[in-house]
This record gives sequence, structure tokens and C-alpha cells, in this order.
Amino acid sequence: MFVFLIAGVITFIIVSFFMIKYSDHKTSFYDLLTGTGGHTRERPSQKPRHVFLEIKKHYGLRYPNADYNLLSGTIDNFGIEINFNERQQHFFVTIESPKQTKPRYHCTIKYGGGYRKMASPQSTACTGDTDFDGMLGVTGLNDTEILAFLDSNTRHLFMRIIRNTNRFVFTPEKTEFSIYMFPVDYSPSSVIEMIEGVIGLSKRVMREDNLRARLINNISCDDVPGVRLRSLRVMIERFPDDPILSPVLKRVLFDPSREVALFALKRLGREGVEYIYDTLKRLRPQSSIHADHISTAVELLFEKEGKTCLNAVIACYPQCTSLQEKQKLVALIAMYGGDTGLEFLILLLQNSESGMLESVIEILGEKGTAAAVGPLKSISKNMMHPVYVREKAKDAMRNIKRRIGPKETGMLSLPEAEGDGGGLSLAETDGDEGGLSLTDTPVDGGPGSQKKAEDTEH
Repeated sequence: MFVFLIAGVITFIIVSFFMIKYSDHKTSFYDLLTGTGGHTRERPSQKPRHVFLEIKKHYGLRYPNADYNLLSGTIDNFGIEINFNERQQHFFVTIESPKQTKPRYHCTIKYGGGYRKMASPQSTACTGDTDFDGMLGVTGLNDTEILAFLDSNTRHLFMRIIRNTNRFVFTPEKTEFSIYMFPVDYSPSSVIEMIEGVIGLSKRVMREDNLRARLINNISCDDVPGVRLRSLRVMIERFPDDPILSPVLKRVLFDPSREVALFALKRLGREGVEYIYDTLKRLRPQSSIHADHISTAVELLFEKEGKTCLNAVIACYPQCTSLQEKQKLVALIAMYGGDTGLEFLILLLQNSESGMLESVIEILGEKGTAAAVGPLKSISKNMMHPVYVREKAKDAMRNIKRRIGPKETGMLSLPEAEGDGGGLSLAETDGDEGGLSLTDTPVDGGPGSQKKAEDTEH
């Protein structure tokens, strides 16, 4: 019995020796006993010490002054220092730019630690991106520089970094940020991504930018309408006599944002209206002339010109390849085009793809006249159409009946869409004159023809 006890003690000592040798030096005795301290068993949420060691290994950093809670070294000529507070499970990272570099933008950008601010459109340090402006405070840049430096890619990079930190201070010379690993345990890759992002930001602040070119790029390409509008305002203020301003404004007329396009149209006046007309005439499906971004400009054109621009809009409709843009144009034609616009929509019932056909049917149900009933009934009875399309056509006919109702000069009578007989009847309620009758039975030579009704008895 004594022999077995001695053998067990020796085995425990040997196992403990190798676990200490191949685990990190800060592993507790409890971790050794429970098996959670070695690298053979890793929880889905990484332990802070493990993350610390993986960063050291990834970048080849070192322990200065034999301090095993501090890493330092260089990454692509950028100095880096990482302090690890094991008790609080907290990383504090400092990244310093190379000494010989000369930054293009001298600024301070802060987040957390009392630096959070609310977005203010009147603030000089404002990009027009409300999400960004509401999260980070920017100082040291004028209105042109902030838009030139904080383009779409740079803002997205900032926002990705601050998602993983509770305090962040960025300057061209040095960036400091902290990460608390509790209650969220970050993986080594997420911390490495933050470090790479900060280095990328530091490189961007050193680039030599053409401020005018950066503003034009924002106006044309930024994915936030507020940034496009603010960049346009700043460009007009900063470069009012620049010959490139007029072409930029004309291009903005076809911006998807109504606010941005309207600002350009007010600035251009009649010249902008004529440019929209000219663009609609030259529109081609494969051209670069905003073939699928014209609805905003068309709406502004209708507001300025009324029905006089209807023919130009109808002529450009076939050139649109986007279903969504076609649906927007059809809605505008119905809204501003009057009876002529509704006649165009009735024609679309004969030759439209499924998604477009549904939109036209719905609009005619809301705005259509008695003239739309015949084509809608044909669709409701055409078995080639899907059931849901036929049902939409029946609903549209019912809506027309409810909307028109009895008139001072006559009455509208629509049979149930499921029936086989009857059609549309408009007759004088008083008097001897006849009205309009549409039936399914051939009358005077063809189905659906119109005939003069004889005296109607009620």
C-alpha cells in the first residue's frame, strides 16, 4: 500500500512539472489541477493571458525589463506597447508613429472616457455622417480637411475599431486605446485586427491629399447622403469659381437622395432642368448616364415642369433596366401624368414582367379610371398569369368600383370579377340618354366593343 502511495506522489510531481514547463508561467495551481491552464483545452471565449501570448507570437514582441505583463516592439516601423492587467483582464495599447513622418492632418479624435459627443450639423468638425459624428469627437481640422480625411473607408475603419474598445484617443503621433476582456472575451484575431486598423489610420493621416479631389470623390461615391451633401456645400464655399463645379452639380442631379439632388437643382436653376431633359433623351441601358438612378431627378422635373415633361419621362422608361427604378417611375407617371399617364399604365398591362405588372395593377386600383377595367378583367381571367396576379387584378377592379361609385351624371356597375356575364355599364340615372356598356359577349362585331345603349329602365 505504501508503495502505491509513493508511486502516486511521484507521478503527480512529474505531471505537474511538465504542465508548468509547457504552459505559460502565470498559470495558477488551480488551473493545473482542473486542466484549464494548459493549451490543450481552449474555451470558445479566449482567456486574456492566451490572447496576450498570441499577440506576442504574431508580431514577435518582447518582454522589456523582464516584465511579463508588458509587451513592446515595432510593427511596420510603428512602435507598439501593450500593457496587460491580469487582475482586471484589461489591455492598454499604445501605438506611436515613426518619428520622421510628417502628417498631412493634425487632429485629435476621441471616443469614450468622457469624450463622446452628440452630432451637431452646425459643428465645424462634422462629416454629415450622423452615426460617426455622434460617436467620435474631432478637433484640429477645418471643414474641408475633416471631409477629405474622414472619407467613407476611413470612417468605417474608425467605427470598426471603437466597437471593440471603451476608450480611444487618436492623434497622428500616437494612438491609445483600451480593451476590457470582461464581460466580452476577444479572440487574438480581433485584437490583432484593431492594431492593424490603427496602423492603417495612422498611415492615412500622412497621405498627401488633393482636397478638391477628395471632396469630389465624397460627392460622387460616399454611401451616406449627409456626407455627400455636406461635401457639396463645402466645395461650393471653398471653390465657388472652379470650372469643375458645374459638371459636379449636374451629376448630383441624379443622386438617389432627394435632398442632395434638390440642393443641386436649386443651385443650377433652369440649367439643371435642361440638363435633366437632355439626359433623359440620351439615356441608354448600357450607358453611364445614370440609367438606373433617374427617379429622383424625374420627380424634381415633374415638380418644376408639371405634365409638360411627361412625354420625355415616358420615352426614357424602356431604357431603365432596374425593376425598382421602373416601379418608381411608374408611380411618378401616375401621380403627375393625369389621364395620359394612366393610359400609359394601361398599355404596360399588356407587356410587363411579373414584378412590374403587380405594381401597375396596384396603382391602377388606386388611381385608375373606368378605362382600366377591361384590361384588368382580361388579366383576371387569363390562366397564364399566376393566381396572385389574377387576384390583384380582381382587387383593383373592386377598388375602382368603390372609388368611382355613383356619379352625378351616371352610375358605374361592375359585376363580380368571378362572374361570366355583364361588364361595365355607365348610364344616366335620369333622362333618356344611354351610356357605356362593356360585356364579355361579342356585340357589334367583337368582344368588349362599345355600343350605344337603348333607353334604360331602372
